[in-house]
Amino acid sequence: MFQSASVSHITTKSPPLVSMTVSNRAPEGYIRASDLARKLGVSSASLRDWSSRGLFPNYRVIGKTAFYAIPEVREYFMTVGAVVEI
Repeated sequence: MFQSASVSHITTKSPPLVSMTVSNRAPEGYIRASDLARKLGVSSASLRDWSSRGLFPNYRVIGKTAFYAIPEVREYFMTVGAVVEI
């Protein structure tokens, strides 16, 4: 009938783990909306609301995170005569 075969060459090691972490660090020249909101003492929802009304620079979404371009934010504050360290 059937002869048993040797299976000594089969290993039961687990496959290597692949890191699936997503970095939410801001790309160069950008700041996360949450970080900017914290610096300004407002909520990130307020920043997004002001942006949608044209009262503040637009934001960009990468993944699920909103980012503001630092040069645009600085220009905005210079235009309105405010001094803010970003």
